[in-house]
Amino acid sequence: MVTSFFACKKEDDGIELQLNMKSCVLDNASSYAEIQIDRGEGFLNVSTSDADIAEIMYEEDNANLFYIIGHNRGNAVVTVVVFNDNGDESIQTIDVNVRETIYYESFLMDVGVFLKKGESRKFGLPFTFDKNYPVVAGNSAVIDKDGVATVSANVEMGKKFKVEAKAVGSTSFNICKGKVIIFSARVFVVDEYDLYIPESENDQLTFNLPFIGGINGITI
Repeated sequence: MVTSFFACKKEDDGIELQLNMKSCVLDNASSYAEIQIDRGEGFLNVSTSDADIAEIMYEEDNANLFYIIGHNRGNAVVTVVVFNDNGDESIQTIDVNVRETIYYESFLMDVGVFLKKGESRKFGLPFTFDKNYPVVAGNSAVIDKDGVATVSANVEMGKKFKVEAKAVGSTSFNICKGKVIIFSARVFVVDEYDLYIPESENDQLTFNLPFIGGINGITI
Protein backbone atom coordinates (compact mmCIF):
# COMPACT_ATOMS: atom_id res chain seq x y z
CA MET A 1 0.00 0.00 0.00
CA VAL A 2 2.82 2.39 0.84
CA THR A 3 4.60 1.67 -2.45
CA SER A 4 1.41 2.25 -4.40
CA PHE A 5 0.83 5.55 -2.63
CA PHE A 6 4.24 6.98 -3.51
CA ALA A 7 3.97 5.83 -7.14
CA CYS A 8 0.71 7.76 -7.57
CA LYS A 9 2.19 10.82 -5.87
CA LYS A 10 5.13 10.91 -8.27
CA GLU A 11 2.83 10.70 -11.28
CA ASP A 12 0.72 13.62 -10.00
CA ASP A 13 3.85 15.78 -9.67
CA GLY A 14 4.65 15.38 -13.37
CA ILE A 15 4.16 18.31 -15.77
CA GLU A 16 1.53 17.80 -18.42
CA LEU A 17 2.48 18.65 -22.01
CA GLN A 18 0.72 17.62 -25.20
CA LEU A 19 1.00 19.03 -28.75
CA ASN A 20 -1.50 18.70 -31.58
CA MET A 21 1.17 17.32 -33.95
CA LYS A 22 4.53 15.53 -33.88
CA SER A 23 5.72 16.43 -37.39
CA CYS A 24 4.84 18.68 -40.32
CA VAL A 25 5.74 19.15 -43.98
CA LEU A 26 5.86 22.71 -45.35
CA ASP A 27 6.01 24.10 -48.89
CA ASN A 28 4.87 27.15 -50.89
CA ALA A 29 1.23 26.02 -50.79
CA SER A 30 1.28 25.26 -47.04
CA SER A 31 3.96 27.51 -45.63
CA TYR A 32 3.19 27.23 -41.91
CA ALA A 33 1.90 24.89 -39.21
CA GLU A 34 -0.29 25.88 -36.27
CA ILE A 35 0.81 24.27 -33.00
CA GLN A 36 -1.60 24.11 -30.07
CA ILE A 37 -0.19 23.36 -26.64
CA ASP A 38 -2.10 21.53 -23.91
CA ARG A 39 -0.13 21.92 -20.68
CA GLY A 40 -0.35 22.28 -16.95
CA GLU A 41 1.31 24.86 -14.72
CA GLY A 42 4.86 25.91 -15.49
CA PHE A 43 7.07 28.05 -17.70
CA LEU A 44 7.15 27.54 -21.46
CA ASN A 45 10.11 27.62 -23.83
CA VAL A 46 9.98 26.97 -27.59
CA SER A 47 13.12 26.75 -29.73
CA THR A 48 14.15 25.67 -33.22
CA SER A 49 17.29 23.87 -34.27
CA ASP A 50 17.59 26.04 -37.43
CA ALA A 51 15.68 29.32 -37.79
CA ASP A 52 16.70 29.57 -41.48
CA ILE A 53 14.61 26.46 -42.13
CA ALA A 54 11.86 26.66 -39.50
CA GLU A 55 11.09 29.93 -37.73
CA ILE A 56 8.94 30.27 -34.61
CA MET A 57 6.16 32.88 -34.57
CA TYR A 58 4.14 33.42 -31.39
CA GLU A 59 0.45 34.27 -31.09
CA GLU A 60 0.22 37.51 -29.10
CA ASP A 61 -3.13 36.78 -27.46
CA ASN A 62 -2.61 33.07 -26.71
CA ALA A 63 0.43 31.77 -24.83
CA ASN A 64 -0.50 28.19 -25.75
CA LEU A 65 -0.42 28.72 -29.49
CA PHE A 66 2.50 29.28 -31.88
CA TYR A 67 3.31 28.84 -35.57
CA ILE A 68 6.17 27.14 -37.40
CA ILE A 69 7.05 29.23 -40.48
CA GLY A 70 8.89 27.47 -43.29
CA HIS A 71 11.79 29.12 -45.13
CA ASN A 72 14.70 27.27 -46.75
CA ARG A 73 14.57 23.65 -47.88
CA GLY A 74 15.74 21.20 -45.24
CA ASN A 75 14.92 19.55 -41.92
CA ALA A 76 14.72 21.05 -38.46
CA VAL A 77 13.49 20.12 -35.00
CA VAL A 78 11.27 22.37 -32.87
CA THR A 79 11.56 21.69 -29.14
CA VAL A 80 8.84 22.60 -26.64
CA VAL A 81 9.72 22.54 -22.94
CA VAL A 82 7.53 23.17 -19.89
CA PHE A 83 9.35 23.46 -16.53
CA ASN A 84 8.71 24.70 -13.02
CA ASP A 85 10.65 26.11 -10.06
CA ASN A 86 11.20 22.63 -8.63
CA GLY A 87 13.28 21.55 -11.61
CA ASP A 88 10.59 19.33 -13.09
CA GLU A 89 10.20 19.51 -16.84
CA SER A 90 8.40 17.93 -19.79
CA ILE A 91 9.77 17.98 -23.35
CA GLN A 92 8.10 17.39 -26.71
CA THR A 93 9.63 17.75 -30.18
CA ILE A 94 8.23 18.38 -33.67
CA ASP A 95 10.07 17.19 -36.78
CA VAL A 96 9.84 19.79 -39.56
CA ASN A 97 10.47 19.02 -43.23
CA VAL A 98 10.54 22.01 -45.58
CA ARG A 99 10.49 20.23 -48.92
CA GLU A 100 11.13 23.32 -51.08
CA THR A 101 12.41 26.85 -50.53
CA ILE A 102 9.45 29.06 -49.62
CA TYR A 103 9.55 32.56 -51.14
CA TYR A 104 7.93 35.55 -49.44
CA GLU A 105 7.72 38.55 -51.73
CA SER A 106 7.77 41.93 -50.01
CA PHE A 107 6.08 44.94 -51.56
CA LEU A 108 5.85 48.63 -50.70
CA MET A 109 4.26 48.88 -47.26
CA ASP A 110 3.79 52.65 -46.93
CA VAL A 111 0.47 52.74 -48.80
CA GLY A 112 -2.56 54.88 -47.92
CA VAL A 113 -5.92 55.15 -49.68
CA PHE A 114 -8.61 57.78 -49.10
CA LEU A 115 -12.33 57.61 -49.76
CA LYS A 116 -15.53 59.16 -48.48
CA LYS A 117 -17.93 57.46 -46.13
CA GLY A 118 -20.44 55.40 -48.09
CA GLU A 119 -18.16 55.02 -51.12
CA SER A 120 -16.90 51.76 -52.57
CA ARG A 121 -13.79 51.75 -54.78
CA LYS A 122 -11.12 49.44 -56.16
CA PHE A 123 -7.40 50.18 -55.82
CA GLY A 124 -4.34 48.66 -57.43
CA LEU A 125 -2.11 45.93 -56.00
CA PRO A 126 1.58 45.56 -56.95
CA PHE A 127 1.02 41.84 -57.59
CA THR A 128 -1.64 39.43 -58.81
CA PHE A 129 -3.72 38.15 -55.90
CA ASP A 130 -3.42 34.47 -55.04
CA LYS A 131 -6.24 32.41 -53.55
CA ASN A 132 -3.90 31.30 -50.75
CA TYR A 133 -3.25 34.90 -49.62
CA PRO A 134 -5.55 35.83 -46.71
CA VAL A 135 -6.65 39.45 -46.19
CA VAL A 136 -6.27 40.23 -42.47
CA ALA A 137 -7.38 43.32 -40.56
CA GLY A 138 -4.45 45.20 -39.01
CA ASN A 139 -5.87 47.38 -36.22
CA SER A 140 -2.58 47.46 -34.36
CA ALA A 141 -2.06 51.23 -34.16
CA VAL A 142 -3.70 53.58 -31.68
CA ILE A 143 -5.61 55.36 -34.46
CA ASP A 144 -7.14 52.14 -35.82
CA LYS A 145 -10.89 51.79 -35.38
CA ASP A 146 -13.10 48.75 -35.90
CA GLY A 147 -15.91 49.08 -38.43
CA VAL A 148 -14.30 51.89 -40.46
CA ALA A 149 -14.11 49.89 -43.70
CA THR A 150 -14.16 46.41 -45.14
CA VAL A 151 -11.42 45.26 -47.53
CA SER A 152 -11.66 42.36 -49.94
CA ALA A 153 -9.51 40.82 -52.65
CA ASN A 154 -9.86 37.67 -54.74
CA VAL A 155 -8.51 35.95 -57.82
CA GLU A 156 -11.25 37.41 -60.03
CA MET A 157 -10.15 40.99 -59.18
CA GLY A 158 -6.54 40.13 -60.07
CA LYS A 159 -4.34 43.14 -59.22
CA LYS A 160 -7.10 45.01 -57.40
CA PHE A 161 -8.50 45.19 -53.89
CA LYS A 162 -11.89 46.64 -52.97
CA VAL A 163 -12.61 48.98 -50.08
CA GLU A 164 -16.10 49.75 -48.76
CA ALA A 165 -16.11 52.82 -46.50
CA LYS A 166 -18.43 52.45 -43.51
CA ALA A 167 -17.52 55.17 -40.99
CA VAL A 168 -15.14 58.11 -40.63
CA GLY A 169 -11.78 57.08 -39.24
CA SER A 170 -8.69 55.06 -40.04
CA THR A 171 -7.94 51.36 -40.23
CA SER A 172 -5.34 49.09 -41.78
CA PHE A 173 -5.15 45.68 -43.39
CA ASN A 174 -2.54 43.14 -44.42
CA ILE A 175 -2.28 40.62 -47.22
CA CYS A 176 -0.27 37.60 -46.11
CA LYS A 177 1.35 34.50 -47.47
CA GLY A 178 0.56 32.08 -44.70
CA LYS A 179 1.43 34.08 -41.59
CA VAL A 180 3.99 36.40 -43.23
CA ILE A 181 2.84 39.89 -44.25
CA ILE A 182 3.75 40.70 -47.86
CA PHE A 183 1.62 43.84 -48.34
CA SER A 184 -0.11 46.29 -46.02
CA ALA A 185 -2.07 49.50 -46.49
CA ARG A 186 -3.93 52.05 -44.39
CA VAL A 187 -7.47 53.17 -45.22
CA PHE A 188 -8.63 56.69 -44.39
CA VAL A 189 -12.38 57.32 -44.51
CA VAL A 190 -13.44 61.00 -44.49
CA ASP A 191 -16.63 63.07 -44.63
CA GLU A 192 -15.10 65.21 -47.35
CA TYR A 193 -11.80 65.34 -49.21
CA ASP A 194 -9.19 67.94 -48.31
CA LEU A 195 -7.77 70.09 -51.11
CA TYR A 196 -4.10 69.33 -51.45
CA ILE A 197 -1.89 72.26 -52.49
CA PRO A 198 1.51 71.04 -53.67
CA GLU A 199 4.65 72.85 -52.55
CA SER A 200 6.05 75.49 -54.90
CA GLU A 201 8.52 78.34 -54.76
CA ASN A 202 5.96 80.72 -53.29
CA ASP A 203 3.81 78.05 -51.54
CA GLN A 204 0.57 79.03 -53.20
CA LEU A 205 -1.87 77.72 -55.76
CA THR A 206 -2.97 80.29 -58.35
CA PHE A 207 -6.26 80.31 -60.30
CA ASN A 208 -7.03 82.51 -63.29
CA LEU A 209 -10.41 84.05 -62.39
CA PRO A 210 -13.19 84.51 -63.14
CA PHE A 211 -14.46 81.06 -63.98
CA ILE A 212 -17.67 79.30 -63.08
CA GLY A 213 -18.36 75.63 -62.55
CA GLY A 214 -21.86 74.46 -61.81
CA ILE A 215 -24.45 77.09 -60.91
CA ASN A 216 -23.06 80.30 -59.38
CA GLY A 217 -20.18 78.41 -57.82
CA ILE A 218 -16.78 76.88 -58.23
CA THR A 219 -16.20 73.14 -58.32
CA ILE A 220 -12.72 71.62 -58.18
